[in-house]
Amino acid sequence: MFKFKIWSTSARLAPTSTRTWGTHPGIQASEYAGRRKRLMDSLPTGSVVLCSAAELKYMSSITNSVNPLISEDLQRQGHKTYLFVKDKDPYDELWHGPRTGVQQSVKIFAADEGFSIEVLCKILDLVLKDANHFFADVPSQVADSEVTMMSILERHKPRSLHKEVMKLRKIKSLAERIAMRKAADVSGTSHAKAVPVYLDSLSNVFTRRLDQTMRFAKSAETEAQLAAHFEYVCALQGAQRPAYVPVVARGANALAIHYTNNDCRLREGEMVLMDAGCELNGYASDITRTFPVGPSGQFTPPQRELYASILEVQKKLILMCTEQRELYASILEVQKKLILMCTEESKESMNSLHNQSVDLLKRR
Repeated sequence: MFKFKIWSTSARLAPTSTRTWGTHPGIQASEYAGRRKRLMDSLPTGSVVLCSAAELKYMSSITNSVNPLISEDLQRQGHKTYLFVKDKDPYDELWHGPRTGVQQSVKIFAADEGFSIEVLCKILDLVLKDANHFFADVPSQVADSEVTMMSILERHKPRSLHKEVMKLRKIKSLAERIAMRKAADVSGTSHAKAVPVYLDSLSNVFTRRLDQTMRFAKSAETEAQLAAHFEYVCALQGAQRPAYVPVVARGANALAIHYTNNDCRLREGEMVLMDAGCELNGYASDITRTFPVGPSGQFTPPQRELYASILEVQKKLILMCTEQRELYASILEVQKKLILMCTEESKESMNSLHNQSVDLLKRR
């Protein structure tokens, strides 16, 4: 009996990539290999796994999920991984940039064998004939080129792979915790601190300090400018992209929880709510801040009172979040305390505050 893994990947990397590290700096290729092994060890013997999207990224560090990878775990003989990627194509690469190709992908992602993406369906169908269990996540939308793959999935009726991978993702390794902390630090400094940026131009190293987004709000004219400034400062610290579409909402716009238009002019004397974070080396951060806009940069008395009340509640809740507490019970307890403390601070119930916000939105 055997276990078999199939990983979806398109493996596009710069030619200078090496096997020592995955595509994300700070996490070694051996850690990704360990994740794959732990997954297969947790599944029944005779399992086949078809991996794509976020699951693929977590298991292999591959960030493009167009092509696939197969890994086989032989009982008493370890496991083998088979990677399926696009072939090298000089003409296509002339237009779209270099591909890693089959041979290099095998080395970089520590696979045992590599194949062209063109033979994926044939091999998957062959492997599944002797499989006892099949794990995969069926896409909600299917391109014309994926019809054959979908027919295989429908015929074999896979169980959810996402649930199995999430069991592993609950516990973060030291390398992951460092990466998460770095992503949070970059977003935090971009929100609230002057960031030192070191640039090397013709061997002359010089330093300049960037105004944090809060300070930039003194002169910014629109929500869009604040969003652009935050992304710019994050990028100069190494972030590859925003973690999500930011919310930059001035005044009453902040009452809409998922406001992302970010197209209004800022008004002096109002506050702006900014929910923004960066993605750094595959790990995301998520921070929400509120602050005054305009040259003075000062809270009005009502704004200061509201801000101070919420800050006090937040500080008390953070003290409750400790690793000694059982996770689910802790979250429920924090939620109850949140409702109680917000009611005490505002002298009104959370339901009443919500209804007032809705009324303000309707009157705009």
